Amino acid sequence: MADIFGADRLPDERTSVSRRRADGRATRAGNYAGWRGPGPGRGRGRGPNNVRESMRPVLVALFCNEMHKNLLANYEEDGVAARALVGLEVLRVNTGVSKKSLRTRGWTLGRSGAVGVLLKLGRSRVRSDVCKQHTVAISVALEAVRSAAQMTLEEVFEVLESSVRGVARAPGTAIPWPFAVVRRTIAKRWVCIACPTADSECIHQSAAVAAAAGDGDGGFDDGDDGTPTMRFPDDDPVKEGGHPVAPDNPYMLFSRFYQVHQSRLLRDLVPPSAAQQTRINLVKAAATSETILEFPCSPLCPFCRVSPSPLKPPIPHECRIEFDDGSVMAKVYSWRCPNCLLRVMPDGREHDLVFSSPFTAYSKAFLFELAVNLSRNGCSLRSSSYLRSGYSELTASLKYAPRSSRLRSVATLRKALTLYLSLVIKGLPLDVSTCARCVSSSGVIDIVCFDGLQLGYKLKYKRRFQRHTVRTSAIPRASVHAHMVTDSAVAKALGSVFNTTSKAVAGSSKTVTTVTSMRSYVMAVSALLGSVSVNGREESFAGPEQHGTSASTAGRGWCPTVDGGVRPALPTFLRRFFRCELVARSLCTQVLAASFNLFRRVLEPLMTRIQDVVRARPAEVEPAPNTTLRHGLPPPLPAGSIDVGVRGAESDESEVEDSDEELTSADDRVSFDGDSLAAPRRKYWDTFAPLARFAKLFTEPALADTGRVKGTMLEADMLFRLQPSIPTTAAAPLKVVDFVRAVTVDPFVVWAPDGDWGAIDALVDVLSSDNFTSTKLAAVLDRSDVCELRLLRAAVACLGPGLERDAGLRPVLADLLTALKDTAAAYDSFVAVNQVSQPGGDDGMAPGDGDQPPIDDFTKAQMASAHPLECFTPAQYTATWMEPPASVASFKAAYGITDESPEDFLSSGVWAPNFPVLRPIPLFYGTAQAATDEPDCNHLMGKENKYTGGTFGAFCTCTHPKCIGVVVLDGSEGQRMPIEFITQRCATLPSQVVYDFSCATLKTALCRLPLVARAVSFLVDRFHWRKNHVSCTKAMNPDSYSSMESINTSSSEERNALSRRQEHHLRLMNQDNYIIFTTYQQALSNVIAMYKDVETELTPSKWPRWYRQKYVDGVGNTERGSAGM
Repeated sequence: MADIFGADRLPDERTSVSRRRADGRATRAGNYAGWRGPGPGRGRGRGPNNVRESMRPVLVALFCNEMHKNLLANYEEDGVAARALVGLEVLRVNTGVSKKSLRTRGWTLGRSGAVGVLLKLGRSRVRSDVCKQHTVAISVALEAVRSAAQMTLEEVFEVLESSVRGVARAPGTAIPWPFAVVRRTIAKRWVCIACPTADSECIHQSAAVAAAAGDGDGGFDDGDDGTPTMRFPDDDPVKEGGHPVAPDNPYMLFSRFYQVHQSRLLRDLVPPSAAQQTRINLVKAAATSETILEFPCSPLCPFCRVSPSPLKPPIPHECRIEFDDGSVMAKVYSWRCPNCLLRVMPDGREHDLVFSSPFTAYSKAFLFELAVNLSRNGCSLRSSSYLRSGYSELTASLKYAPRSSRLRSVATLRKALTLYLSLVIKGLPLDVSTCARCVSSSGVIDIVCFDGLQLGYKLKYKRRFQRHTVRTSAIPRASVHAHMVTDSAVAKALGSVFNTTSKAVAGSSKTVTTVTSMRSYVMAVSALLGSVSVNGREESFAGPEQHGTSASTAGRGWCPTVDGGVRPALPTFLRRFFRCELVARSLCTQVLAASFNLFRRVLEPLMTRIQDVVRARPAEVEPAPNTTLRHGLPPPLPAGSIDVGVRGAESDESEVEDSDEELTSADDRVSFDGDSLAAPRRKYWDTFAPLARFAKLFTEPALADTGRVKGTMLEADMLFRLQPSIPTTAAAPLKVVDFVRAVTVDPFVVWAPDGDWGAIDALVDVLSSDNFTSTKLAAVLDRSDVCELRLLRAAVACLGPGLERDAGLRPVLADLLTALKDTAAAYDSFVAVNQVSQPGGDDGMAPGDGDQPPIDDFTKAQMASAHPLECFTPAQYTATWMEPPASVASFKAAYGITDESPEDFLSSGVWAPNFPVLRPIPLFYGTAQAATDEPDCNHLMGKENKYTGGTFGAFCTCTHPKCIGVVVLDGSEGQRMPIEFITQRCATLPSQVVYDFSCATLKTALCRLPLVARAVSFLVDRFHWRKNHVSCTKAMNPDSYSSMESINTSSSEERNALSRRQEHHLRLMNQDNYIIFTTYQQALSNVIAMYKDVETELTPSKWPRWYRQKYVDGVGNTERGSAGM
C-alpha cells in the first residue's frame, strides 16, 4: 500500500503510473492529483494577487503616501521636512505600485482613529460572502520608510498620527477596521452593516466613500488616479513606469505636472466694462470663421516666478470658449515651467474669461448673468442649461457658424460656475459684508438680528468643519436663581393668572398632572392669600431648607417664600396693591380639578382653605367714591356734562375713546361680544377729572381716560384688580399687570440693561424720600434710562395717583424694586460657588481632575493648547478671552496661526469678512442640564434628519438689511448659536440681540456665560413673539423698549424669505457647492440692499452699473492676488 501511495518517497521522486480508463481513453502522464500521487499544484499568481512579492512594496507605498501628505499638510517645509519629502518621493517611485492599484487594494486608517494600513488580499467566490469585504490588517516594520525619511521611529509615528481623526475614537463610533463593516450595493452605494444609525450619519460609510474616490489629494504619482493625461507636444518623453523630471529642479518636493489648469486670480462681482467688449469679440468670432481669437500665456510661473526656457517657447492649443448661447474655438498659448512642471496658461482675468480646464473657458459676463438668475429667480442650474441649449438650437444656425453651435454639458458648466463664484466671493470688497448705517467704523454693531434657515444639503455630503473651540462647563440651575421666584413651577403658576382675562378659566384635570405642579399651585395660592390660620396661629408649613440651596426635594414643605423661592417682597406687593381673591379662586379651581392621587398629597389645612375659597361667593367690585386728592376738589363741571373722573362714576362717552390707541388695544385678549352701548348725549374731554392731571404730568395715556361704561365694565370683570383705594382707570391696571408678570416670570437682567441699575436706583430713591411729590416722581420718569424700560415706567406712572394718595404704598413698591437687585446679588453668589471645571467626571480626564479647585489665571496660549477634553469654567473663559481686549493678532498668536490670509469660508463654514475670529467658540459641555434651565416656550428649529440643519445668519436691522455673517450648521440649530457668534467675532458685544428663540437663549447665557447675559439684551422679534411665545412676558417684546421703537426686527425673516426660493436645487448640492452658492446669494443680496440705501428717483442706473462704477472700474481686484496661491 505504501508503494501505491508513495508514502515513503518525496513528492518529486514519485514515479508516474500509466493506467487506462474503463472506456479505453488514455490518462495524462506526469504527477497529478489523485490517489496514486500528488498533482502538479497551483502555480504562483502574478501582480497584486501575489502576496509574497507585493506585500512589502504595497505597505511601503501606503506609508509613503500617508507621510508625504501629512508633511505637506501639517508641517512647514523646513530643512527636516524637505529632506524627508525628497527621500519619500524616491522610495515611493521605486516601489512600482501605482496609485490606481492602491485605490481598491489598500488604505490607511487615519479616518478610523488609528495609525496603520488595511489591505485587501483577494475576493471570495463563496456565494454567501457577496455582502462582505474580506480584509486583513497587517503590521510591518517601518524601517524602509524611516530610513528614506531619515527620521527616528518616534518621529515617523508622530507624522502618521497628525492625520488621525480623533472623533472616530468616540464611544460607540470607532471600529478598528472600518472597511470590514461596509459593503457596496449593486447601485454602487456604500452601506454600513455595523452602525444602527442611517448611512448618512455613519463615519465608516463616509470614510469608505472618500477612500473609493481616491481622496482627491494631489502629490506625486497623481497620474494614476484617473485624471486626464495632461501631456502636450513640447513635454519631454517619460520612460514607462517613470515620472516627469524638472530640468531646473531635479530635487523638487512637489510636482505640478498633473495639476489641471484653472483660473486662480480673483474676480469682481459685476464684470468690468472690458467684459462686454470680450463678449462682442466672441460673438464676432462665432459668426464668421475668419476671426480667430488668440490668448497669450502668462510670462511667469505663478508659483516659481520663472520665465519659460528659450529652448521651449510657448505653444498653442485649441480651447472652446462659451458665452450666452454659443461657443467659439480659440488658440491658447502655454508652456511648461522648468522648476515645478506646471503648465502655465493665461488666467483669463485680463480677458474677462474663466478657465475651468486647459480646454474649456467661459465668458465672465455670461457666468455673472447665470449666477444672478440662479440666486434671485430660484431656477436650477440644470433647467437653465437646458433652456440655454434649447434657445441655442433655435437661433444658432442662423446667427453663428456651424462650428459654434456645440455647447458643453451641464456638468462642465457647473464646474465653471462654481469656480467663478468662489473667485468672486474671495474678491469681494469689505463693504459688501457690512452695513454702513448699522456698523461703526470700529466694527461695533449695536443690534444684531439672528435667524436660522432650515434649508440644508444631504447628510452624505457632510464633512467636519475646522473651527477653534474651547470646552466650557455649565452651571446647573443657575437660570432659576436669576428670578424673583426660584421655583420655576411656582413662577409659571403665578404667571398663568397674572393677566387681564375677563373670565376665570374652568378647572381641567390636564392642568395639574404632577406632584410638582400640584405643590406649585398650592404655594401660589399661599403667596396670594398668605399663611393659613390653624387654631389661631399663622402656619406656613415651611420645610427645613431654603429652595435652591440643594437639588434634593426630600422634606420639602409648602411655604412659598422658603420652599417656593418667592422673595418676600413680591407677596407683600401683591396683597398690598391688588385684590387677590378672584385670582386665588382661579388657582384653587385648577387644584380641585386634579386627580385624587394628587389631591390627597396636600396638607389638610391648605386643602380646606382651597375648598373654602372655591365655595365662597365671588367678591363683587364695590364702586369707589370719587375721592378727592390732596390737591383739592376739581372745578365744577359745565352744565349738562357728566363727571368721568375716577372709576365708579357714571359716564357715557369720552371724546378720545375712538382715538386713544393705548386704551382700546391695551390687551388684545380682552373682548366683549355683543356690546351695544347707548348713543352719547354729548362728547366731553375729561379735562377736570382728578387723573387727567397725572396723565399730563407723567405723560401716560392710560391715565387720561376712564373708558366710560365700557371701561367700567372691563375693570369690573378683570380677575386681577387693583385695590379700591388706588385711583385708576380701565387701562391702567393692564400696565401694572404686565409689569408684575414680567417681574415674576423673567430674570432680573431685563431690568438692568448692560448691568446698569440706574433706573431702579432712581425710582427707589424717590420712593424712599421723605419729601415725595408727584412732581419729583415725574422727573424720575422722564429720565432716559427709565423711559427705556417702558414696562417699568408705565406701571409706576399708573400707580402714581395711589402713591400720591397713600404714603404706605411707596415703601412696598421700593422693596419690590430693591428685591430685583437682591436677586442679582444672589445669582452672582450662586454662580461663583457652583462653577465646576470638569462636570460629571465622565469627560475622559484622569480620576479626580474634576475635583481640583479651578485655576483662574490661564493665558490664551495655555487654553488654546489644552487637551480637547479639558473643560474650563465660564469664569475662566471670561477672564481669559472676554475681559482682555480681543484682536485677530492675539487669537492667531495663541493658536500659532502664521497665515495672514483671510479665513477660508469653505473649511470653516462661516462667511463674515468684517467680523473675523477673535476668540474660540465656547463649546458648551456638561451633563444633562437641569429641567429648570430648559425653555418654557416651544419653537420649531432646524434639525438634522435627511438633510443638514441649514444655515444660521446674522443681519443688521436697517430698512434694507444686510447679512454680516452666515454660518453653515454642522448639526441642528440651537439657542446657543447667537451666543457663539457674538462671543467669537464681536470685539464689543452688541447691546441687543433679536432672535426668534431669545427666551431660551437668555436662559442658556445665564447658565453658560453670565457676562453675556448681563451685557446683552435678548429680545424676540415682533412676529414670533405674537405668534408662539405664549409663556413669555412683554419683557421679551421689542416694543417694551424705547430704543427698539423703529428697529426692523424682522430683517432676518425678510432675507431668508428670498433664500427659500432656492430649496429645490440647494438640497442637491454637496457641501462645498452649498457653501459657495449660499454665500454668493447673501453677498449679492447685500449689494442690492446697498444700492437701495442710496437709490432715489434721480439715480441714473440700476444696481449692476452702480456697483461697477463704484467698486470695479475704479478699484477692481487687479492687485488683490490669487485665490489659489
